[in-house]
Amino acid sequence: MNPEIREYERLCITAFDAYIRPVVGRYLSDLTDDLRGLGVSAPLQVMESRGGIADARLTIQRPSATIMSGPAAGVIGALRAATASGYREIISIDVGGTSSDVSLAVDGNPLISREGRILTYPVRTPMVDVTSIGAGGGSVAWFDAAGGLHVGPQSAGAEPGHEQS
Repeated sequence: MNPEIREYERLCITAFDAYIRPVVGRYLSDLTDDLRGLGVSAPLQVMESRGGIADARLTIQRPSATIMSGPAAGVIGALRAATASGYREIISIDVGGTSSDVSLAVDGNPLISREGRILTYPVRTPMVDVTSIGAGGGSVAWFDAAGGLHVGPQSAGAEPGHEQS
């Protein structure tokens, strides 16, 4: 999935892709079918980590391109609002239930990184450069066994990584 050198980084992104492909594929296929059933003829577009959109069929082939799409969408939304107000240089802050995401935009464009991290694993895919900290509105602060202070990923109102019903 990644033609660049550095085997470990290539392995990580390939493993993430393989892990999430079945779930993302089912979800997007079902959503596409449901939309067709409702008479929606427009193709389904999916937000990508780099801040753009892609056809759902392409996303099913490379789901890792969406790993940080949520934070990217927050940055793109903030940038659209800022440019509509005449601002092209911004610092966006998106505070949710489990994290606070901070990003910069210069000359009307978000900064793009070629690689990010999920926990300690490198994720080599273009993404909006967002720094996330586990300190959202509902994050829970806690001390580890050595007395170190941590914030999140536990949340008072969410279960990160778990589907809500």
